[in-house]
Amino acid sequence: MLTDVVSQETLLLEGPSWDYSLVRNCRLEGVKGDGIVIRNVKGVVVQGCYIADVEGTGIRLSSTGSSSDVVLEGNRIVGAGENGISAAQRYEAGVDHQGLKILDNYIENSGARSSKGLTHGIYVQTEDSLVEGNTIAGTRDGNGISIRSSGEVRCNRILGISSAGKPAIRYYSDHVSGASKALVIDSNDIDSETVGIELYDPVELKDRPGSIEHLVSHFVIRGNAIRAPIPLKISKQYDMPPFSIVKDVP
Repeated sequence: MLTDVVSQETLLLEGPSWDYSLVRNCRLEGVKGDGIVIRNVKGVVVQGCYIADVEGTGIRLSSTGSSSDVVLEGNRIVGAGENGISAAQRYEAGVDHQGLKILDNYIENSGARSSKGLTHGIYVQTEDSLVEGNTIAGTRDGNGISIRSSGEVRCNRILGISSAGKPAIRYYSDHVSGASKALVIDSNDIDSETVGIELYDPVELKDRPGSIEHLVSHFVIRGNAIRAPIPLKISKQYDMPPFSIVKDVP
């Protein structure tokens, strides 16, 4: 267990010595990089931490090492230069963060160092993750939640605007779907000046040009409260086989 640490340096949780650890109530401010980096661990819980004014990402699950069953819960991230929370997948290198749960975090003013819509409040490339109960507020660069694989995105609240005009929640298919092949976007509360929820046109896998077998094939979009000029924006390709969509009737 690691508790009540106060630091201006990146907190690196790496390797088996951190397996099944609880990191709680740490305070990281003014870091010249990422707040917390997670790599090559199992079962870590990061809970109740305060991360503010970091130049990089608030909490980053690394692109150079995998993890499993990580829980990020009840953290407060205010003022990140890049993403609030990010979790990478590198298919060809065997990097993924399976069993990831991102629960009840508060993220405000992410993407402060970007203006091209490439950084997000929550940015998840990993397969079959759960993103639930988070609040994303203030100005952000890109999406409130950018989801790149299968999983569940439910009961989140997304307020404020994207400086690049990006949707509140977007599925962008450049990473590998998990075994479920399903993405559920359910009961989110969205207040957006642009698009509420978008399923973007299918694209090639990041590490394998020309591929299409990696895509999510079944979508469920239901119970969302969306206050936006365009509540839903769904690529026409997802209305045709081999894809299927279950969504609320307008």
